[in-house]
Amino acid sequence: MKTVPPYEVPVGAEYSAVIVPTIDSIRTNSLLQQLLLCRKHTLLCGPTGTGKSISVMNQLNAQFQNEEWTFLSLAFSAQTSANQTQNIIDGSMDRRRKGVWGPKLGKSAIIFVDDLNMPKKEQYGAQPPIELLRQWMDYEGWYELDGEKEFRKTVSVTYCAAMQPPGGQKTITNRYVRHYNIIYVEPYSDESLKTIFGSVMDWMFLSQTKFVYSTSVKSQKENIVVATI
Repeated sequence: MKTVPPYEVPVGAEYSAVIVPTIDSIRTNSLLQQLLLCRKHTLLCGPTGTGKSISVMNQLNAQFQNEEWTFLSLAFSAQTSANQTQNIIDGSMDRRRKGVWGPKLGKSAIIFVDDLNMPKKEQYGAQPPIELLRQWMDYEGWYELDGEKEFRKTVSVTYCAAMQPPGGQKTITNRYVRHYNIIYVEPYSDESLKTIFGSVMDWMFLSQTKFVYSTSVKSQKENIVVATI
């Protein structure tokens, strides 16, 4: 916790924009940043509500939107197709030379895929969008959808993804997972939850203009947080 400054909720912030750093999120963000800066494909895996997506988006906005880096974010669903995925990624790339594409010259790109294991499995158990991304991992490209169907190589790209723990229909092929450095994101500890909800309640007591809370009410903050957890 000593590696980051004390967090104060910005004045006038929306509740959904309040992101309180905890020892769990700081550790995850530090690992994520180091891996992406070293251009290592990274997969965050953990239950719903552990802050995977928000951690990645915060890192991308803070560290990977500058003269050296850019990023693209997309989210998979059960209806996502391989063609949709390819069109989105291809549409964000510039032509470098014949058959070779990439982000703007001089930049590297992070492609963040949220809910990676969501695409519906087809008749034989494959998930076409994931097989498309696996093809890039193996061969650095795929075939164009129109024209002469030439092989299209994409360079200077690193992938980052987030997903729920695999199981049943949400299990993805090991031939794809093997390309990633995997970070498991655990559910928040009680101490982290106390930090988050305590900061939110402090902000509520200070930012509310309709009500002025008495000292006796404010003194119940810790009891309210513990009871809620």
